[in-house]
Amino acid sequence: MTPMRVKAENYGPYKSFDWEVPEGLTAVVGVNQLNQGVNSNGSGKTKMLEAIPLALFGPSLPWSEYLSAGNPDATCVIELEFQHANHLYRVRRTYVGKGRGKTVLDFERFDDDAWVTLTQERQDETQSLIERTIGLTESTFSHSVF
Repeated sequence: MTPMRVKAENYGPYKSFDWEVPEGLTAVVGVNQLNQGVNSNGSGKTKMLEAIPLALFGPSLPWSEYLSAGNPDATCVIELEFQHANHLYRVRRTYVGKGRGKTVLDFERFDDDAWVTLTQERQDETQSLIERTIGLTESTFSHSVF
């Protein structure tokens, strides 16, 4: 499973980002854009990388912990495009914070120049399909990547 692109809206310190993951990436280095002489702690590097397992496996904390600060009614979207076994896939998790909160999980594969839905009727079925597709559970992923 090779991450190709990560997108997010209203996630952590980001209003939005769209990051094409460079091939062979080994490190993410941040720059403190507000003060060039100060280190980059707190610039959002870890949060950006944490979007990958969040997209694949869902939240380990309440969704409200992932929302951009100051807007509990925001809609948070995390999207990951990844390549696996010569196919391009896309996972998108959406959390609508308004009211009691609502989550949506979409899973797609790119075939014949179009995205084809693989989303199942229930989110737990879709989650199982994602894990079978990549051949990894959240535990295996976390122990091998982090």
